[in-house]
Amino acid sequence: GYTVVGSGGQSQVTLIGDAVFPGCEATNPCQSNNGGCEGICRYISPGIHNCSCGEHATVSLSNSSQCTCDVGYVKVGYGMCDDINECSVEGCGPNSICTPGSNKRTCECIAGFHFKSKPRQITSVSINGATAWDPTNDCVANNVCDSSFGDEYGCTTTLYSNQPVECTESIGRRTCQCPEGYFVVGGNGRSASLAVGTVFPGCLVNDYCNPLHNGANGGNGCGQDTTIDVKCTISQNSRICECPVGYRVKGYETRSLDIPLGTNFTGCTVTNQCGIIDNPCGRNALCTSQLGSRLCTCVRGYHFKSLGNSSIPQEMLAIGITIEEGGVWNPRDDCIVNDNCDPNFDD
Repeated sequence: GYTVVGSGGQSQVTLIGDAVFPGCEATNPCQSNNGGCEGICRYISPGIHNCSCGEHATVSLSNSSQCTCDVGYVKVGYGMCDDINECSVEGCGPNSICTPGSNKRTCECIAGFHFKSKPRQITSVSINGATAWDPTNDCVANNVCDSSFGDEYGCTTTLYSNQPVECTESIGRRTCQCPEGYFVVGGNGRSASLAVGTVFPGCLVNDYCNPLHNGANGGNGCGQDTTIDVKCTISQNSRICECPVGYRVKGYETRSLDIPLGTNFTGCTVTNQCGIIDNPCGRNALCTSQLGSRLCTCVRGYHFKSLGNSSIPQEMLAIGITIEEGGVWNPRDDCIVNDNCDPNFDD
């Protein structure tokens, strides 16, 4: 446990003549080649030391100067061990994501894929250590028409369930086609081409008010005139087109018409307010048709008896009475002859 001072670790020296012996000093085995330890050398007393190892490692049972890494770890030098990246050793097969862990790796299929040999509800698997990947568990593409994979697949819908909606698979997409007489919600026809991850919105009864839906059946909704607001209401295998106030259906004397499937709407035309009702302005009056109403004025020499007597200013006598569409003339407003002897009526 001691060496001659200045001898470079020698325990004895030969002295010549009158040379002075330099003396002895305690030795630290760790100062020479780390005491032969692979890991950490600890000095105990002169000539005595022991070897220890770093985190995740233990002293080898067969050689006390060597270190053995714990399971799932690998040596990185000086008795130190680091976690093994299991994904770099074996991985998880194609179309998957590998996440390393402590002496394990987790495998998960990428979006749109599933483990071909696992139940579909299993979305990830954990594999111990560097165990080889089993190809029978490879991730394969989901069937885009199989609704069991979730709402983003297939063509099932809660809005239409009496008959199945046809699903046709294509590369990365699917086409859902509603039955005859139905259309895709939010679309303009019976079918919709959807990318993977897109939920099918469902089917609804054909919107006969939409020319794009109804066109296949020979109808045109309620026309394409954007200058007026024609109201369209879906009925059983038909639609009801209603012209706004002041208009009527062309060829008819009514504002609305129930139009069978396959029949075009003829459009709206301005209503002659003076011609849709008998006696529109009473006696001795003129009727002027307006949009949505009619204006009644007395002929010259007459005035509305409901306006009072000759004390009413002449300009008031000339004002007409406006009656909204559908309104009936009230006989109390009939025009009566002016009092020719009353100068207030006329000069």
